[in-house]
Amino acid sequence: MASDTQERLRRLAERAQGPDPETWRPDQPDVRHPNPLAGLVVRIKAGPVHPEYGPSQIAEIQDANDQMWDVFLFGRMLSEAFDQTQVGAYRPGDLVAIHFLGKQPKKHAAGTYNSYRVVGEPADPSAAQPPAFGERPSGAAPLEQPHEPAPSPYVPPWPDPEPIVVAERAARAAAAEAAATEPVVCEACLMANGFHKAGCPKEDEIPF
Repeated sequence: MASDTQERLRRLAERAQGPDPETWRPDQPDVRHPNPLAGLVVRIKAGPVHPEYGPSQIAEIQDANDQMWDVFLFGRMLSEAFDQTQVGAYRPGDLVAIHFLGKQPKKHAAGTYNSYRVVGEPADPSAAQPPAFGERPSGAAPLEQPHEPAPSPYVPPWPDPEPIVVAERAARAAAAEAAATEPVVCEACLMANGFHKAGCPKEDEIPF
């Protein structure tokens, strides 16, 4: 059996015989927990359901003295640093150091929040660290800038005037045709189409 495998098995046996991990509380100076906490990420596990914050996640970390620590991943900084669904998050096998910076005032609300800084190295130092969000992998070709699309023609918020003009012209033509077919009635004798009663004063008038 390879020596590195034997060493890993020895450590596992010690962990199995040792005490449960201690919850890391850097916000309580009296307990004298290390700050920063540096060590090996052993695993990410589910924690208890907090009455205020809901379900929790815990990063189990082994320090240089083989002491096991449970780091509750409450708050945006810690939860994003160890979010296993995100590219660039710290994972089991990575080396990390977590520094508690104290309580900071919230910018857009009353109260304070726990501030942290997290740095780390991948499990294999020779492997490239996965790029974080918004970053390109090292050595990757730059993305070409897309051409600006041609501006689309402006569409006015009113209907196309052409159908309206055509409809108006058709209406005028229909009215003219109707007027041409209507009988012309004499105002004096009430006869139509150029006929007049005997003695009608308009009988001898030229109709054009």
